Amino acid sequence: MLNIGSRLRKINAYLSADHKRFFTRGFIGLLIWFLLSDLFFIHDFLVSSLAVNAAGVIEFFSEVAPTQLTNSFAHQNYCSWDLKDSRAWIRIGSNCDGWELYYLYSLFIFIFPGIRLERKFFFAVIGTLTLYFFNVLRIAGLFFLEHSYPIWFGIFHKVIFQVLAYLIMFGLWIIYLTGRK
Repeated sequence: MLNIGSRLRKINAYLSADHKRFFTRGFIGLLIWFLLSDLFFIHDFLVSSLAVNAAGVIEFFSEVAPTQLTNSFAHQNYCSWDLKDSRAWIRIGSNCDGWELYYLYSLFIFIFPGIRLERKFFFAVIGTLTLYFFNVLRIAGLFFLEHSYPIWFGIFHKVIFQVLAYLIMFGLWIIYLTGRK
């Protein structure tokens, strides 16, 4: 039976230089992710800005406006804001801020070899902003569902909006990769 070192050498022999760069950068990106993923100030900024922007979207597009927007909890690596009115209450927490999606989307953009740096920055910024604005609309939509159609809240929160977010992310990646130079 071959040991792990000889197996890795055989795999290494089959990989091109671009593949090696891709996997090395990906590994380094994941290490950076483990260092950054629990930084409180990132989650606090994202959650508070999502709550404020979602409340603005709700107020702009509907008569259903949250009567309360409060910073409900901030402790170590978790923060949350509440959107409330007389019939609905949702809590926007650190798990809802989309940080993982933004990071993984941008990581893939930056580790993919053979693409100009300007294109990488352009797509990282545009894609992250697109995902962020989708998240604002998702939160506003969840508040509206909780207010008017509470029976649909669970399926939209756990399935439909998450699938849509990943479809948007994959669509942005495809657009990024189709015009690469």
